[in-house]
Amino acid sequence: MSFLDRTLDRVTEFVLSRVPDGRIFVENRARMGEAPGQSASAGIVPEAISQRAISLQEWTAAVNAARHPLVRNRRQLYLVFDGVMLDLHLTSLMDKRTEKLQANKFKIVAADNTEQPELTTLFQTLWFRDFIRFAIESVAYGHSLIELFDQADQPVSLKIDKRTVQYFPLRSVKLVPRPHVRPEAGQWVVNTFDQEGSSFRADAVRHYYLEAGRPADLGLLYKITPVALAKRYALGHWSEYNEKLGLPFRSVVMPRPDKKREERLAQILAKMGSAGWGIFHAGEEMKLLESAKTDPHKCFLELLNYCDRQMSKVISGETLTTDEGSGSKSQATVHLEVAELKHEADRTFLEYLINEELIPRLNYLGYPLQGCRYVRDDSMEMSPQEQIKIDGVLLTFYNLDPAYIADKYDIPIESITGKSAAEVEQVLTDAVSKKAKPAAKGLPLPANQHAPTGGCCTPGRIAPANMRELPAGAAVPTMSAEEDAYLRAFYDNAGSRGWSYDSFRRTHSKLLAGVAEGLPAAGLSVEYGADDHLVRANFEADVHRFGHNKTVFQVLQLNQLLKDSLDFDDFQKQAGKVLANLNERNLRTEYEMAKATSTQTASAMRAVADGAQFMRYKATLDDKTRPFHAALHNRVFSLATDDWRKFVAPLGWNCRCHNIYEDDHDGELTTYEDAIGLLGTDEVTRLTRDGFLIDRIDKKKLFTDRQNYMNGLPDPEQVKFQIGKLKYSEQGQERWKDLTQTNFPAHTLQNKSKQDALDDFEATAMDKVKRYVDHRGMPVFLREKELQTHLKPKYLASDQNRQQLYFDISAVLSDPDEVYFFDKSVDANNGNPAGPNAKLSYLHLKFYQDDVVLGAVVGFDEGTPQSLQTWYQVRPNLIDEARRGLLVHKK
Repeated sequence: MSFLDRTLDRVTEFVLSRVPDGRIFVENRARMGEAPGQSASAGIVPEAISQRAISLQEWTAAVNAARHPLVRNRRQLYLVFDGVMLDLHLTSLMDKRTEKLQANKFKIVAADNTEQPELTTLFQTLWFRDFIRFAIESVAYGHSLIELFDQADQPVSLKIDKRTVQYFPLRSVKLVPRPHVRPEAGQWVVNTFDQEGSSFRADAVRHYYLEAGRPADLGLLYKITPVALAKRYALGHWSEYNEKLGLPFRSVVMPRPDKKREERLAQILAKMGSAGWGIFHAGEEMKLLESAKTDPHKCFLELLNYCDRQMSKVISGETLTTDEGSGSKSQATVHLEVAELKHEADRTFLEYLINEELIPRLNYLGYPLQGCRYVRDDSMEMSPQEQIKIDGVLLTFYNLDPAYIADKYDIPIESITGKSAAEVEQVLTDAVSKKAKPAAKGLPLPANQHAPTGGCCTPGRIAPANMRELPAGAAVPTMSAEEDAYLRAFYDNAGSRGWSYDSFRRTHSKLLAGVAEGLPAAGLSVEYGADDHLVRANFEADVHRFGHNKTVFQVLQLNQLLKDSLDFDDFQKQAGKVLANLNERNLRTEYEMAKATSTQTASAMRAVADGAQFMRYKATLDDKTRPFHAALHNRVFSLATDDWRKFVAPLGWNCRCHNIYEDDHDGELTTYEDAIGLLGTDEVTRLTRDGFLIDRIDKKKLFTDRQNYMNGLPDPEQVKFQIGKLKYSEQGQERWKDLTQTNFPAHTLQNKSKQDALDDFEATAMDKVKRYVDHRGMPVFLREKELQTHLKPKYLASDQNRQQLYFDISAVLSDPDEVYFFDKSVDANNGNPAGPNAKLSYLHLKFYQDDVVLGAVVGFDEGTPQSLQTWYQVRPNLIDEARRGLLVHKK
C-alpha cells in the first residue's frame, strides 16, 4: 500500500469517527440503492456440461489454451479439473484442508488490540463459512472471484460501546463460475468463449468483488491432474483385466475335426456365462486355463496407492494422517507437524486476505469495522472448576481484589470479604456447583449438553440452555433490537405463551441449510420410494420438530426466569444469557451436526448405489481428537452386513470424522464386535445414551429423541405446545381479511372434466405414479389410487371441483404462500390434515384474489415418500382456521 493510500485511509477513518451514526446509516442506505452494475453470477449464460472421459492430451491442450498470451481461456482446463475432483481421495484431502480452516476460532479486535465480541458475531454466519471455502479453493484452482452483492433489504441494529449502529448484512457470497473469469485481464465474460467481458477491477464495482489467489496461477490441480488421470487409467485397466481374466479361459478339445460341431461348441461356450455345467459329446474335453500369477492385482493396487500418496503429498505435505499405513510414533509426529505447517500457512493466508481485502470492502458496504482486524484465537477454554483451581493458587500467594473475584464469578462480594484463600475457594466451588443445577425445577436439560466446547472432537460439555450454566465471568452478548423487543413483550405479558417465531426461524433456517448442503435436492433420484429423498424429507421433518422444541424450551426457561427476577433489568440480563446460549453457541454446534450428518449419510447412500464393498473410517488426527475416534481411524468395515451403518460419521457433537468407500480391500476387516471392543463399554454406553451409534439410513433420523430439547418434559407441557395447536397469529402472520389480496394472482377454474384429469395423469405418470416438484425441489408423488378416490362423484360437485383443481396442484406445491407442518406422532388426532395415512404431513396453501385459497396436503414418514393425500379449495369463512400447524415456509 502506497504512502498516499495509507494517508487517505487514515483521513477516512478520522472523518468517519466523527460522523453521526444516523448519517452513516443514510449513506449506507443510499449506497444500497445504487446498482454498481449487473453482478457476474446474474449476468453470465450458464453452460450445460456433459460428463465424459478425460485424456492426458486434453489436459495438455487445456493448459496451453490457459497459458497462451492471445487466448487466456481456462474453460477447458476447469472442465478437466472438475472431472479430476471426482476422485474420492482427492475430495477428502481438499475437504480436510477446508473444514479444518472453517473450524478455527477467531476474533475481531479494534485498533488498540481490544477484543470486540459484538463485531466477531458479524462473521459467525453461513456466508463467511462459504467465503473461507471459496478462498481456500484458490489454492487448488489458482484463482477464485467472490461476489459481495447480496445484502439484506432491511438494516440490522448493533450495539457497540453503548452506541447503536445500523448496517445491511450480507445474506450470501457467491463464487463467479471460474470458466467465465479471465483473471489476467480482470474481466468476467457472459459466454465462456467470449474474448472480452466486464471488468471486476473497475472503480465502480471493485468493492463488490474479491479475488483470492494469483491471476496467472493454475493451482495445485495443474500438478495433480496427470497423477489423478494415471489413477483413473489404472482403475480402468484393472476393470478390463477382471473382465477378461477374472474368469478362467475355456477351451474344448475335439476328437476329430468337424466344422458343424465346432460352430455348435462355439455357441455353447458363448452362452455358458458363469454356469458350472455344459453338455459335451464323448471324446470332447473342456479345459480351463488360469493365470499363472497368484496376485496379479498387486500391480494395479500399488499404482493406485502410489497415486493416492502423491496427491496426499501435494495437498497435505504428508501421507501418514491421510492414507492407510503404519509407522512409528516419531514418524507420525513428523507427519503431523508437516500437516500442521500446511494448516498454519492456510490460516496466515486467510488472515491476510480478510484484513487486506475483505474488511475494507465490508467497510465500504456499511459494516462498522473501521480500524478493526481479524485475528486467530488460540486461547484455550477452561471449565469453571479449572479456573477456580488457578485462582485458588493465585489467592494463596497474591492479594487479589475481592471485587474482581465477585464480578468474575457473579457472587456477592460480602460472601468472600475477609476470608482465607481456602475459604474463598470453597465459596467459589459451592457457587459454581449451585449454578450448575437446572433453573427450572423438573425441566430437562437438552441432550446436546454433551457437545464439545473446545474444538471438534474434544471431550467436554456444552452448557445447557440456561444462564446459570454459562462460564463464570462471561459477558452477556449484545442483543438485537428484535430480541430486546421480544423480552420486553415477554416480561409485560407474564404468564402468556410467549412463543417466538423469530427464535424458531433462527434455528430452523440454519439447520435446514445444513441439511440442504449435505443432501441437495438437485441430486435426488426420481424413483418412487428411493432412499435419498426419504432420508432428506425425514431429516427436514426432524429440523422442524427440533426447531419447535428448542423454541418451547426457550419459552419455559424464560418463564422460570420471570419468577426469579427482581425487575426487568435483572430479567433482561439473565435472559440475554439464555438467548446467547441457545441462539449462538448451541446453534453453531447443532448446525455442524446437521451438515455433517447429512453429508456423511448422502455419501453412504451414494456408495451403496454405486456398488461399493467397503467403508473406511477416517479421523482427523491431532491433539483434539477423541481417543475412541483415533482408535477407529483407518478401520475398514464390510458393507455385506448392515452393522457398518452404525459407524457412519459423525459419532458425537462437532465430530470431524468422515467415511470413505472402496471397491476393493485385501487387509484386515473390522467387525461390529471389534469396533465395540475398541470403543470400550463406557464409551458405547455414552454414545448410545446420547443418540449415536444408530443406522440413520434406516431410521431416517437427523436428531434422535435423546438430542431433543423436549426429552423428558412433563406431558402437560408437551400437550400445551403441540405443533398442531399453533395458530398463524402466533407466528407473526396477519388475518386473511387484513392481507392485501390485490397482491395475489387471480384464479379461474379451468373447464376440465374427470376424463381430462385421467387423460393428463395417464400422459404424465410413470408406472401409475405422477411426480410433482414442491417449493424445495423435492419430489411429491400422486398415485393412481389417490387420484381415483378424489374423482368420485361426491368430489366432482360444484362445491368441490376436484377434477378442475387437479390442474392447479403443480402451482400449489411449487409456489405456495404458506406451508404448515404437522407431526401426528406427538399431536395424536389434533388436526393432522393427512388423516390416518401418514405420520408427518405438510399443508400447502396458495392465495388468490376474491377469497380463493387452494390447499394441498402431502403426507410421508420414514417408509413412505412424500405423497399427495388430498387437494381442495378452502371455504372463505374457514381460511384463517385452516392456517395452523408449524409454519415452515412463508413466501
